[in-house]
Amino acid sequence: HALRIQTDEFSYLKKKAEASENEARRVQDQMKEKFDAENRAKEKLMEEIIQSKEQAFAQREEMREEAQALANGIACRDEQLVKLQGAVDVSRKECKRLASRYEDVSSKYEECREQLASLLDKTVASKNKSDELMNHYMNIEDQLRKHMQSVQCEKE
Repeated sequence: HALRIQTDEFSYLKKKAEASENEARRVQDQMKEKFDAENRAKEKLMEEIIQSKEQAFAQREEMREEAQALANGIACRDEQLVKLQGAVDVSRKECKRLASRYEDVSSKYEECREQLASLLDKTVASKNKSDELMNHYMNIEDQLRKHMQSVQCEKE
C-alpha cells in the first residue's frame, strides 16, 4: 500500500511536473513571442528611424543645394547690381556734364539773342534812317526837278 501511495504520489508529482513543464513551455513560448514581437517592433522602429534619417539627410542635401543655388543667384544679382550702379554713376556724371553744357549753351544763347535783338534794333534804326534819307533825297530831287522845270519855263 505504501508503494501504491508512493506510485500515486509519483504519478501526481510527475503530472504536476509535466504540467509545470508545459506551463513553463507555454510561458517561455509567450515570452519568446513577446520577445520576437518586441524585436520585430524594434527592427521596424529602427528601419523607420533609419528611413527618417535618410529622408532628413536627403532633404537637408536638397536644402543645401537650393541654398547654394540661391547664393549663386544672389551673387549673380549682386554683380548685375554693381554693373547697374556703375552705369547709373556714369549716367549721373553724363547728366551733370550735359546740365553744365546746357547752362553754357543757354548762357551763350541768351548772349546771342541779346546781340541779335540789339542788331535787329540797329537794323530797324538803320532802315528807318535810310528811309528818312531816301525820302529826304527824293524830296530834294523833286524840288530840284520842280526848280529845273520852273527855270526851263522861264527860259522859254
